[in-house]
Amino acid sequence: MLLVTLLTCVVIGFTLASYLVLVSSQNRSVMRSLAWNSAIPVLEAGVEEALTQLRHREVSELHSNGWTPVNGRYAKELRIDDSYCHVAIEVSGPTPVICSTAYVLGDGEYQLSRLGGTVLIRGDAVLHVTDSIGFSGNDSLQIAPGDSLKVYMSGASASFAGNATWNENGSPLRLQYFGLPGNSSIAISGNGAFSLAPSTPPRLTSP
Repeated sequence: MLLVTLLTCVVIGFTLASYLVLVSSQNRSVMRSLAWNSAIPVLEAGVEEALTQLRHREVSELHSNGWTPVNGRYAKELRIDDSYCHVAIEVSGPTPVICSTAYVLGDGEYQLSRLGGTVLIRGDAVLHVTDSIGFSGNDSLQIAPGDSLKVYMSGASASFAGNATWNENGSPLRLQYFGLPGNSSIAISGNGAFSLAPSTPPRLTSP
């Protein structure tokens, strides 16, 4: 009788654990889908903005209408509601190339090789950066009210220059920075504003 009871408890425990894993995976997938669905319209808006500029301006006049020449490209930042988009037109070759990048991180775990530009956090996000972090000029990382971000940096260098801001005027507890063993350099210069909590990293599982 005792053996039957123990086996029953094991089966129930295993079933419950499997169900919790399934629910967790489903929730993560839903949150990533929401972030993806939020980013796609922003990407499309950036592409449309670039196509409009190319249609109505010669290549030599692309610097108008808020487009800024940067390293052979003409770049512009768009803000759509709480999302951001960086769009660039590259004209070094015979055919212009449009690159549009939207930044919307929701609940869940993410991995990027590089982090920079304008980033919006809309949820409780965990981000693993494997190569480099670079914020300069008027780049910014903003966290929506009530949300948070944990950054695990395993790349060699992170740099913050110019007027770049991270979590400006926000609580430091909402933005935690974990420098992993590979992160040997953090350079801060310029007039940027930062509100974060540097932390000793716990053991990092693959985001």
